[in-house]
Amino acid sequence: MALAPKVPVRTTTTVYALQDANAALEDLRAGRLQGAAVPVP
Repeated sequence: MALAPKVPVRTTTTVYALQDANAALEDLRAGRLQGAAVPVP
């Protein structure tokens, strides 16, 4: 774990409204996401 602070990790999130969860799944399947999709209520 000594290496973890030395490696610049950048995370990317895409926020989707909960009612748009199907769009998030479509984007995931189509490879249009980089990082994580986060559905929020």
